[in-house]
Amino acid sequence: GQNSAVVALAGLRTLVASFASLRATEQFTNTEWPELDESVNTTVQLSPKTGYYWDIGGWHLAYNAAAFYRNDPQLSRLRAEAESRRWVTKGKEFFERGTRNNPDNWRLAAALGNLYSSAYHFPEDRKAVDAYSRAWATGKADPRVRRNLLQARARVGEDPKVLLAELRDIL
Repeated sequence: GQNSAVVALAGLRTLVASFASLRATEQFTNTEWPELDESVNTTVQLSPKTGYYWDIGGWHLAYNAAAFYRNDPQLSRLRAEAESRRWVTKGKEFFERGTRNNPDNWRLAAALGNLYSSAYHFPEDRKAVDAYSRAWATGKADPRVRRNLLQARARVGEDPKVLLAELRDIL
C-alpha cells in the first residue's frame, strides 16, 4: 500500500519485506490465504531479487493453500477442486514471475519445474521441460535437475533413444 511505498522510497525496502514475510508466516499458521497472498506479493515487490521470498511464497500458494481448499470438508467436491486449482494457478504464476525476476536462480526454476511435474497439482509437462531447462541452463543446478528434465521430456514423448543416450551420459 501507500505506507509501504513511502518506506520503500526511504531505503527501508528489505526491512519492510522482512516484516511482510513474517506477517505471511503468521497468516500461514492461521490459514488466512487471501491475506497471505497479499503479503507474499508485497514481500517480493519490495525485495524482488531475494529467491527465498519467491520460493516460500510460491510454496504457500501452490501447495499449502491448494491443499487446504482441496481437503476443506465445508466445500463440495467440485468447489474444493476449483479452489485448489485456483491456488495452484496462483502459485505457478508466482513462481513464473520469480523466475523472470531472477533468471539465474536455478532453484526457483527447478521449483517451478517440480510444480509443473506434480501429479497432484495439475501437471503441465511441456512447461516442466521449459522450467527444468532454464534451471539446467544456468550451469549451477543440482544434478537432480537434469534427471527431472529427462523424465519430463520422456513424459512429453521425446525420442527414447535420445533420452537413453543422455541418461547413459549422466551415469
